Amino acid sequence: PTAGTAHVLGHDVERATDAVRARIGFLPDVPGFYPWMTAREYLEFAGRLFGLDKARLDARATALLEMAGLASVTTRVGGFSRGMKQRLGLARVLLHDPDLLLLDEPASGLDPRARIEMRELLKELQSLGKTIIVSSHILHELAQFCTSIGIIEAGQMIAHGSLQEIYRALNLRR
Repeated sequence: PTAGTAHVLGHDVERATDAVRARIGFLPDVPGFYPWMTAREYLEFAGRLFGLDKARLDARATALLEMAGLASVTTRVGGFSRGMKQRLGLARVLLHDPDLLLLDEPASGLDPRARIEMRELLKELQSLGKTIIVSSHILHELAQFCTSIGIIEAGQMIAHGSLQEIYRALNLRR
């Protein structure tokens, strides 16, 4: 950091990095996978990295594969569509049950049906009490599930609020 401090869920990001990492889940725009693994094998691998015990890992993997619509898929990850990979990435993010999700363009490259499924999944996670921060450039899509939107330009917050407030602040038309 060049200046200031940052706290995530009450933890200083510089002094309590392990505590911060334990409470957040991050999904990059293009998640990386091992193409030779099945979805279950991938979640089991990731769960071991998080230090989950076998019983908890098995239960979480089963529940998350079901949630992601991948429970009956036996294809190797290398054969997955973009939407399937995004859903598997989201399942991996949720594996250790984080309180805060950081999602970078979670609907990027998805077909219309997969976009709707992703949006509905995010609404369900929101109803479960998860805090979700989404990086996206598609404002109207964000408005369908976000409670607050912020526009950052060149590292500065230039507008913040509901979609209507954003449009007013930036003199944009719907």
